[in-house]
Amino acid sequence: TTIVWDKKSGKPVYNAIVWQCRRTAPICDQLKKKGLAEIIQKKTGLVVDAYFSGTKIKWILDNVSGVREKAEKRFELRFE
Repeated sequence: TTIVWDKKSGKPVYNAIVWQCRRTAPICDQLKKKGLAEIIQKKTGLVVDAYFSGTKIKWILDNVSGVREKAEKRFELRFE
């Protein structure tokens, strides 16, 4: 399960995305099509799969209004 929250308020910026959620499968498919699966596995020890947190965080950054700006410009977010 993945949560991204605002470090100032302590509140989540979006609902938790549980480990079973497959909404990030298209992101995984894109990574594989770009030939990144092998390097990701070498660096992390994990296969590219929607089960893991990385693509869930990307989904939140890409789909929740204002979240990417908070992460990139003001470093106001934390994740778990």
